[in-house]
Amino acid sequence: MLVMLTVGSGCSSHKNLTPATAKELAQAFLEEKRPNGNITTQFFLFQYVGQELRTDSVLAHNLEPGFIPYMEAGLLRKTAMGGSSFKYEFTPKFEAQSKPGPMVTIGQERIVGVESLLLDSETVASGRVKVHTEINDVGRVVAQAKSGDREGSVRFQKQPDGTWVCASLGWLP
Repeated sequence: MLVMLTVGSGCSSHKNLTPATAKELAQAFLEEKRPNGNITTQFFLFQYVGQELRTDSVLAHNLEPGFIPYMEAGLLRKTAMGGSSFKYEFTPKFEAQSKPGPMVTIGQERIVGVESLLLDSETVASGRVKVHTEINDVGRVVAQAKSGDREGSVRFQKQPDGTWVCASLGWLP
C-alpha cells in the first residue's frame, strides 16, 4: 500500500529551495498531515477490551487467540472477575505508547533527508525523500509492522510570493 500525502495548507515555506530547506519543508508537511509524525491504525479488538466475558462463551473462545500476542508483549492483561468471568485490560506499557481507542498510535515517522532535488519547471521541483519509521510494541503486534528507512518521492511548488512549499510526499510503507 502506497502512503501518499498531498496538498498541505502551506504552513511552512522557504524562499530558497536547498536539500536542507527541502527536508524542513517535508518534515513540516508530514507533521501537518500526521501530528508529531504519529502513525495510527485501526485496532479491531478495542471494543472487547474492558468488556466482561464469560469463560465458557463462544465469543471468549474466539477472541482468546487474537489477544494472546498482546498479552505476550505485555500490552494487555487478562483479569479474573470472579466465577467464570474475566476481562482484558490495557497495561501501563500499552498506555505509555498509545492512547487506547479504536485508532492506536503504532509509531512515528520523520524525514531523514531529501536527495536528488531537481527543478522540473520554474515553479515545480521534485526529489527523493528518505523517511525513517520507528514502530513501537503496539505497532509490532497490531500492524505487524517493522521499523526502518524507506525511500519515496517529494514534490515542491513555488507560490506567487516566490516561496516554496511541500506539495506531496509518497513512499511505500
